[in-house]
Amino acid sequence: MVRVNTLFFGLALALPTLAAPAFSKTRNARDATIERIHGVASCPAGWKSFVTRNAVALPDVLGDDVWALIGNFCDPAWQGFDVHSITGNCPSSKTRRTLGAFDLTFTDRLDLHVVPAARSPSSKLAKSKAKSPIFGKGVDGARVQVHAAAVPAPPAPVPAAPAREDGRIWVQSWSTLGMPTFGDLSVKEMYHLLKVQESETGAVVSWDATGCSPDPEDAAFMFEEVHDGALNFVAMVLGEGLSSVL
Repeated sequence: MVRVNTLFFGLALALPTLAAPAFSKTRNARDATIERIHGVASCPAGWKSFVTRNAVALPDVLGDDVWALIGNFCDPAWQGFDVHSITGNCPSSKTRRTLGAFDLTFTDRLDLHVVPAARSPSSKLAKSKAKSPIFGKGVDGARVQVHAAAVPAPPAPVPAAPAREDGRIWVQSWSTLGMPTFGDLSVKEMYHLLKVQESETGAVVSWDATGCSPDPEDAAFMFEEVHDGALNFVAMVLGEGLSSVL
């Protein structure tokens, strides 16, 4: 398993505001980027842009299994947050979720949800109802369900693994609304892009985020830690163990 984390910090105090381009769901989803979906945000004077990029490679894992765990915008337990309210119906565009943890409360709006043709997840995935830790604090106490072998019935034939279609991809993008405060950090113009891409060897999950903050380095570090913890949880639930940061 390989995890990749990179940070990019905006150098300009303000960027020109561009209208978000219309992103067609019929286009190849691999072309989806935050800029293509949302355009380029404008940071107020005294604020700077930041970007975080987190990814984890999951060998021998089907993309369907990953998406069954993380693809429901209305059920973000894998991210480690409690759901306070839902407005709309997932996965409809403009659905809003208000989330919280400890003294944090913020609202996200679903902007894009693109999936390939449906295919049943494999028996490898027993979807966990446990909530992911946040801030990368580990997974102690996670209640992960497992399938027990039937006894004394004879073992059932092992079904063939579903054939993979190289390049199948799932995409979800959302905006964090307003100007929420995370501890001492304020952010605005916050956008997220979640992708799962399947290949012949497994699946890769990536989570990109961008926003504006008066303290961009601290904001980038915090969000990278939160997203790293969530992706670690995904790796654990899918039986790959905790990944290491490279």
